[in-house]
Amino acid sequence: MSEGIMIGDMLWSPVPENECKNLKLNFFPINTDFKFKAKINLLEKKEERILKRLDGEPTDPFLVIGNVEFKYKEEIIKLSFIYDKQMDKYYLAFRDSTSGKDTYPNGRLIEVENIEQETTMLDFNKAFNFACAYNETLFCPVTPQENWLSFAIEAREKKYH
Repeated sequence: MSEGIMIGDMLWSPVPENECKNLKLNFFPINTDFKFKAKINLLEKKEERILKRLDGEPTDPFLVIGNVEFKYKEEIIKLSFIYDKQMDKYYLAFRDSTSGKDTYPNGRLIEVENIEQETTMLDFNKAFNFACAYNETLFCPVTPQENWLSFAIEAREKKYH
């Protein structure tokens, strides 16, 4: 999201226009330890879920599609992911032990690709901040607790401010 997203023919950015000229994004160095082959587990029945936004209000419903499963230091990690119909993409939100310190407090997002396959590559070096990390007028959902990681994902985007 930090690079902007295409909506029709227009590039949209969550960064307020008056801040774009001085925009300085911070990144961790690329770390191949945070690239995983993950098993895709699709739910037989997709689950519509309403989350809380950071302001406490409910979100529009999200469609939980399934989870990805990968191994990190001998631990099996499962993270749920959703379908964003507005963007026509699949995302998982995650928090880790860098959240609120080096990275945005609510966590970050990563796109889940190739969900029609049995496995996908999850590359946390492609993780990005929620749009609301750049613009307080935007509302973002609270990262679901099942996607809170106890370890640090020191990869890709750090916090903006």
